[in-house]
Amino acid sequence: MRAHTPAEQRRFERRAASGMLVKPMRGMYADAKEWKELSSSEQARCIVATLADCHEDWVFCLFSAAAVYGLEIGRESILPIHRWSEKHSGKNRSGTIVSHRGKGVTPKLVDDIAVTPPLQTVVDCLCALSFPRALAIADSAMRVLGLDKTSLMDELQSRGTCPGWRIARDAITYADPLSANGGESVARAVMIEQGFMIPQLQVEMHDPLEPTKVFYVDYFWNLGERGSVIGELDGKDKYVLPEMTASRDVLDVLRAERMRESRVSVKGAKVLRFTYRDVLNTERFCEMLCLYGVPRGAARPIGE
Repeated sequence: MRAHTPAEQRRFERRAASGMLVKPMRGMYADAKEWKELSSSEQARCIVATLADCHEDWVFCLFSAAAVYGLEIGRESILPIHRWSEKHSGKNRSGTIVSHRGKGVTPKLVDDIAVTPPLQTVVDCLCALSFPRALAIADSAMRVLGLDKTSLMDELQSRGTCPGWRIARDAITYADPLSANGGESVARAVMIEQGFMIPQLQVEMHDPLEPTKVFYVDYFWNLGERGSVIGELDGKDKYVLPEMTASRDVLDVLRAERMRESRVSVKGAKVLRFTYRDVLNTERFCEMLCLYGVPRGAARPIGE
């Protein structure tokens, strides 16, 4: 929401002070509860859509364009907002909007928002991120936009040895559209960097008691004679968001999770559950993977 009159501005400010509204950017307001339930990409998209209504000639780029495409940007990439410009470069006074000067670009309209073309947007992001966040963008670019590794690599190579190209190259090399969300991509990136055996993703497993029922596990390691390991990334979304819970309460969801785990492990598979917080603590995450017997070799030379 944006205020259109001084009276409306004062009313919104009072509600923001009370905690009913949040202010994503100066002059913008959103319902606090609804805003909190949005993903990083959805929050960024809301901000960009609001700006697009005010500036019809703006073309958005980098993470702002990625959010409009529905790609997996991290919370740290919501702001500043990035726009493409043929005339100006630099930040606005508050540092919340960055203009990138470049040659002419043919923008693409996505829900009436002008953004840089998909390949340019994705590779721009890959060259500006750490490997874990770049892998999340690359995975979602393949999953959401249907881009393939060849076209992404061709776009990258057309730029020569630009800053960040090695990270971008490795993100494209390891990208997998089966990764369901950004958290799963970041966790897999840590596994890759730390030299662990790369897991299979979203492996289909049948319920032994109800063979027509199928479960999909986040990560699966087949260790041959040593059995197998199943990895599951726990996030709060699966317990609170209606689209994830099918409108069941938390206890019902937890019961279903326990039942699911007992069925997928009935033949001896070890089930490793971890959180995104575990992933961010690299030493702890590695200890967990080793404890469950996931094979580990030398660290991979990412970005070299």
